[in-house]
This record gives sequence, structure tokens and C-alpha cells, in this order.
Amino acid sequence: MTASSTSSCAPALLSMRELTVKYGPLGEGLPALCNVTVEFRSGEITGILGESGSGKTTLAMAMLGLLPTHAQVTGSLRFHDRELLRLRERDWKQVRGAKIAMIFQEPGLAMSPVMRVGDQIAEVIRAHTSLSRLARRQRVRELLEDVGLPQVDRVFKSYPHQLSGGELSRTAIVQALACEPELLIADEATRSLDVTRRAEILDLFRQANRRTGCAIVFITHDPALLAGFAHRIVVFYRGRVIQDGLTQQVFRQPAHPFTKGLLALVPNSISGKMNPDRRLPEVIDPKSQYADCFNYGN
Repeated sequence: MTASSTSSCAPALLSMRELTVKYGPLGEGLPALCNVTVEFRSGEITGILGESGSGKTTLAMAMLGLLPTHAQVTGSLRFHDRELLRLRERDWKQVRGAKIAMIFQEPGLAMSPVMRVGDQIAEVIRAHTSLSRLARRQRVRELLEDVGLPQVDRVFKSYPHQLSGGELSRTAIVQALACEPELLIADEATRSLDVTRRAEILDLFRQANRRTGCAIVFITHDPALLAGFAHRIVVFYRGRVIQDGLTQQVFRQPAHPFTKGLLALVPNSISGKMNPDRRLPEVIDPKSQYADCFNYGN
């Protein structure tokens, strides 16, 4: 599968319809997400692109049922034919990790500091399968080998603080893929890595996508990471979707001033030089066709 291909003809694996999320005691103030309608399909790598505070992480938390209890949520969020917004916590436990998994921004912080890495991954498998203890441990070692980690026994027995950033990122991928979920969410999963390590991690995501057919939702503020990687890009700005299209289409025909400004920060593929105007647009003319993106009252 190439980055130019998509599974747009396949039925939606997860679909959102007018999803709105507000925080605060009475849901007052600006919504973190406002009337978001988007679909994710099996086998598709979707990039969620936006600046900090655009609603990207709130989107991920909604898909995992991890929004705080005071969040006011309306709309629809369906996984296959199941309405996730109606699930009780005990039902979420059957979905989270097994069907929908997530890799957080800081893998080391997402792991328990007092459990060995191998045991933590094995615990995910234990929670969702009937494999024996010996089979679980063997499965973990196989997965660690699959992501190219040397000295598998050392990594298995290590605590998170004993691993490098690259090793932590790989073990986080293993933990997320341990039960072969249908949907994998990666929230700024390469943010703390250098360029070489980022390329290696993106390649691991490609391999997982090709091997298992899982949908990948890759959240980032960096459009350069999505070029040649994502099949499709959904651009967020202030809690709203402002563009949703094939990666090449978004790069060649940005449909919103913010998208244009964001892409202008990407080094030119030929010269390697940055666009001299590196500032992102912050104000839209209220009379323009984009003014509705600032109307939070509806």
C-alpha cells in the first residue's frame, strides 16, 4: 500500500457525526471540539494535523472514552455499529487496548515506573486473551524482535527509566499492537525523537499497517511527517475540521489560510529552505468564507 492509495471505498471503521466536546462545570466557554464529522477506515493511515490547542488530543481521548467526567459531549461516535458514547466503563475495557489502542506523547510516562517493560506488555495481553503466562511472555519477546529491538531479554527485564527514548517508543508500539487492535492512535508519538529515530518509528507504523491492516490515526503538528506516510490528512483548527482530503491534495491545494500557513513552514523539498514568511495566520476576516470557523456559539 502506498501513501497515495486509500481504502475510501471500505465502510467506516469509526465514524464521528457532529461530535462536540466542552469542558468546564457547565460546558461553558469555547468547545475543544465543535461539530466534528470525520471517518476512519481499515487499512488507512490518517494524519490529524493541527497546532497545540486545536483539539487533536481531545479527539483521541474521545475515541478511547478517556475524557474527564465533567466534559460535556454531544453528537455520535460509532465503532462499527456500536455507539461508543453510550458505553459504560466496564464495556470500554473490552474495547480499549483490544480494539482501539493508543500511543501517548511520552511513552515513558504512560508506563508504570515500578513494573518491568516485558511484564507490562504481557499484562495487556493477559487482559484480553486466554494465553498462558509462558505463552504471553513468548509473545512479548516475539513482538520486541519484530520492532527491531536488540537484546530482547534486556529490554524485557528493564524498567522504563532504563531504556533510551528510541527503545521506549518501540516498546510503546509493541504494547499498543500486542492484541492486534483494529484502530491505532498515535498522539505526537515521535515528538521527542531525533530525525533518524522518527523515520524508523514511521517505518514501523507502515509495517504494522501493511501486516495487520489496522487503521492508524497519526496526530501531529508537523506536516512534514505526513508527506509520503499518511494516505489522508484531516486538518484541525480551533476545534473544527477545516480540511479533509488525500495527502497530495491537501499539500497541493490547501483550502484554508491556516493550512496554507502551516504548510509554508515545511522546508522546500528541493531547496531545503524555509518559506521566509513563517508566521501562522491568527485572524480571519469575519466577512470571509472561513469566518464560520470562529463562530463557537452554535
